[in-house]
Amino acid sequence: MSGLSVVMPSRDEGHRVGATVRALLPGLPHDGELLVVDDASSDGSTDGLAAIDPRVRVHRSPRRLGPAVARNVGAMLTVGDLLVFVDAHVDPLGPWAGPLRSMTGPRRVGAVSPALEDWTTEPP
Repeated sequence: MSGLSVVMPSRDEGHRVGATVRALLPGLPHDGELLVVDDASSDGSTDGLAAIDPRVRVHRSPRRLGPAVARNVGAMLTVGDLLVFVDAHVDPLGPWAGPLRSMTGPRRVGAVSPALEDWTTEPP
């Protein structure tokens, strides 16, 4: 699948944001992009993320935006035909991008809003 952009807003997520980036990368197509929008973090949690993989970029906001505005800023800074929003503290269970293939092509989907959760384990 080409043209996949992932936008991840993050504010002071500590080690979780790096763990999420690393967990998403195996499922991200080679021509996809993952944009982390640092929402004026003060903990340095997004430092070094862009060095993990060339598909990862970090946009740092100089002031607090809030998650919704951070997502919108990220959407404006990406180039993919398919846009996925993800929180900075998720752990995808297996291949996550494959099911999105049906949303591209001549019969394109306008918008989808799924919520996926693992109900097999206790919350952390």
